Amino acid sequence: MSSANYKRYAVIDIGTNSAILLVCDVNHKTQEYDVILDTAEITRLGQGLYPTGCLQPSSIDRTCAVIRQYLRQAENLDVEQIVIVGTNALRVAENAYRFINLVQDEFGLDVEVISAQIEAHFSYLSVKEDQTFQSLKIRKLMVIDIGGGSTEQVFFDSELICRSVPFGIVSITDRFMKNDPPTEQEIREIESFIEETLVSQGWTTQSQVPVSLVGIGGTIVNLAAVESELIELDLSVVHGQVLDRRQISNRIDLFRSLTVDALRRVPGLEVKRAEVILAGTLILRGLMNYIGVDQIHVSTRGIRYGVMIDRFLAGGADF
Repeated sequence: MSSANYKRYAVIDIGTNSAILLVCDVNHKTQEYDVILDTAEITRLGQGLYPTGCLQPSSIDRTCAVIRQYLRQAENLDVEQIVIVGTNALRVAENAYRFINLVQDEFGLDVEVISAQIEAHFSYLSVKEDQTFQSLKIRKLMVIDIGGGSTEQVFFDSELICRSVPFGIVSITDRFMKNDPPTEQEIREIESFIEETLVSQGWTTQSQVPVSLVGIGGTIVNLAAVESELIELDLSVVHGQVLDRRQISNRIDLFRSLTVDALRRVPGLEVKRAEVILAGTLILRGLMNYIGVDQIHVSTRGIRYGVMIDRFLAGGADF
């Protein structure tokens, strides 16, 4: 890119389980962008939130330490503008203001806590504008985003349809998994809870709207990495990969048989994700069963890309 045409921007996505930094050069003349840095750290901001209703001091400290690290990286990369967005943990925590005020006081930056509807919009935008998935538009594109504290379904049918359920990998783990490995009864309770919640929230199925399904979030990225037996996570390898229900069920059988300590040694699985990978995989299978699809396409992108497109490129909201 010619330096006369581009500006460098950063998006920090503060999720319930992880914090992610995306840095891009945006060419305002061509409306294209180049990714300079895309990195994530598991901070578990939502750890302990769901039993107590409050963010825990240790979780706040971990997340602020990562923000501090990200801001140093952004400064070294000469980023001109930074946007910080927060999702479910900051929507529901009674003391979310403490974290938000701390970020403002220490770093001089506002955390924009986005609604579930806006979160779903950004998830959809990150996939819709990705050339990897252009061929899927023969059928309606449906995006699911499995987060730490909420899970979204979004697709376009005359208008953008967004639905969110208040469960994710951290909240399911905290609520149901008391044993290591979990018992058969705990697994059944999770599966029943997922199905009952989707029914009560009126999620759309394949029989209602024929769709091509794309999944975003750390669960599906890690599942693809495990399936590829990657020693080190390579986003370029897993982006666009296809997983089917048989593969996902096989991984559930493996994960549910192992302790967390043993899960940390599974090739391709991020060590810090070992505690929540079973919950995430159960959520994914539950979603696919309910929607009625056999395959899901893997996207390594997420709401940070939607925020980048929406805030810094023209026409981000045009569907």
